[in-house]
Amino acid sequence: MEMDLKENVMSEFERAIKKFQDLGGKVEIIDLPYLKYVIETYHILVNGEIAPNMARFDGLRFGHRTKEYGSIEEMYRKSRGEGFGKEVKKRIMIGTHILSLDLAEDYYYKALKVRGLIKRDMDMALKDHDFILSPTSPMLPFELESNMSSVEVYQADMFTIPANMAGCPSLSIPMPIKDGLSVGIELTGKRFEDDVIINCAHIFERSFK
Repeated sequence: MEMDLKENVMSEFERAIKKFQDLGGKVEIIDLPYLKYVIETYHILVNGEIAPNMARFDGLRFGHRTKEYGSIEEMYRKSRGEGFGKEVKKRIMIGTHILSLDLAEDYYYKALKVRGLIKRDMDMALKDHDFILSPTSPMLPFELESNMSSVEVYQADMFTIPANMAGCPSLSIPMPIKDGLSVGIELTGKRFEDDVIINCAHIFERSFK
């Protein structure tokens, strides 16, 4: 997958690679061809799962209940309208659309198949390597009131999503702070071998002290 990184993130990532090599590690570039679909696949699957999961928060058994209502239907409607934020409502609508009878086969079930291919790519890469090294995010942290679009915000997850898709342990290590901010370096390892990335992260972090 081609990495479109901000210049300062790329600089710190290269510094992290050099540090691992100085510590005796062997760093190789690997190809994960299906990883380029990870953002789209993730959001199809997660929104498809959010929609039915949020159905339980009806104000009767779980979740916020509105104080004023004239009927049970109004209670459901107002409770969910008041209790869910804008992003949750948007994801419920998208997920409901994705899971509709005519679209589930074209979107949700195809996304499940792509997830399997992404998992296969990760498993093959980790078969001959201890862990996958990447930045945690392709950009530095942005301000809460920034004018970034939803698509740009979602793109910030491009390196953290694969571990969830493949069911692998993953952690983020902060690089030394520069200009008040720190670039995160992510290690993703084999399933049930959390100790490997924890030990590597511990050695890596202590090497900067």
